[in-house]
Amino acid sequence: MVVFGIIAAFAVFCLVVNWWTHGLVSGTEAAILIAVFGGLAVGVFAADGVWARAGALAVLVVLCFWMVQKHLKDTAKRYYLDKIRVYEAAIQADPRNFAARSALASAYYAIGDLDTAISALEIALSISPKLIKEQKLLLQWQRERSLRDNPTIVCKVCRTQNVWGETLCYTCRQPIAYPDRAAWINRISVCIRNRYVLMSLLVMLISAAALFLLPVYQAAAFIMCCLLAAIGWIILISSGEN
Repeated sequence: MVVFGIIAAFAVFCLVVNWWTHGLVSGTEAAILIAVFGGLAVGVFAADGVWARAGALAVLVVLCFWMVQKHLKDTAKRYYLDKIRVYEAAIQADPRNFAARSALASAYYAIGDLDTAISALEIALSISPKLIKEQKLLLQWQRERSLRDNPTIVCKVCRTQNVWGETLCYTCRQPIAYPDRAAWINRISVCIRNRYVLMSLLVMLISAAALFLLPVYQAAAFIMCCLLAAIGWIILISSGEN
């Protein structure tokens, strides 16, 4: 039985080496996969007892399923990366090629690079701004980025996720009900996002660190410099807004 395990381990070795030569897995991933799957393959046939063999076989099956899923995902990513190179070459040949720019944005979105996809689609719409389909797609991606980068709350009516702080649901347009505790958290988060509040908090943190690390006179001088710098930044920001 051990011979069958060795044969299975050798088959795993050949498969992983083939993936590694085609760039689907890194050298470290290949070594780990060979060690894990090869060891399990030998363990399935060399284990004593039905339960030990069944346990090793179950782990091997689960890992094989994960390995196949990873292979399919990496293959799809490699396909889109090849497409990206083709689209970029077409854009270099004709910078106003809207079709290539739109396809480039979709390819970046397919591999999970949402920020680059939004940037590419914005450039495409700057060339042809009247395309309704691409405008809706851009709004959808921008909303996905907002949901990714900000806290969310679920609408109690339609169970749609909304960005924290919105008053109406994006889907059903019903008022979003915030719990009392959540309302306080929302107010605090809105206050913290204010640039003046952030500046004050930063000065307080730096001052506390200076008092802890420096002698009193040096800390006082350092804090005064920080206050003057903060006042200068606030004046610049206010003049820029006006």
